Amino acid sequence: MKKCVKCNEEKDDSEFYKSRTGCKSCVISYQRERYLKNPERFKSYQKNRRKEIFEQQGGFVVYYLPEHHYVGMTRNLTRRLNDHIKDGKITDGHEVVGSFKTAVEAHYVETSLHVRGYEGYNYKGNY
Repeated sequence: MKKCVKCNEEKDDSEFYKSRTGCKSCVISYQRERYLKNPERFKSYQKNRRKEIFEQQGGFVVYYLPEHHYVGMTRNLTRRLNDHIKDGKITDGHEVVGSFKTAVEAHYVETSLHVRGYEGYNYKGNY
């Protein structure tokens, strides 16, 4: 049990983030209030951060997950690998096939690898 410094309630340890002294519900409320006071500030930050990550990667990334024989494409490799982890995929040993300036170039490479037998996103029925 741990005491929240915001609401002064005793709560289970699972109700706290690792590095916070406030409970999850208090932290979420605080963040929501800050966002509502100045949403443009946060939108601007997010837009600039996405652009920065995209430029650091060198553009669109085509990547390979050897454990699953999976090829994918993304604008943000770190975020996409975390999504795969949440879905139960093993991302250890992932490889970057290449970085491309345009989505068309990256998509072409990704599709050509799918045609050669690599697993990936199934576009059938998603139009």
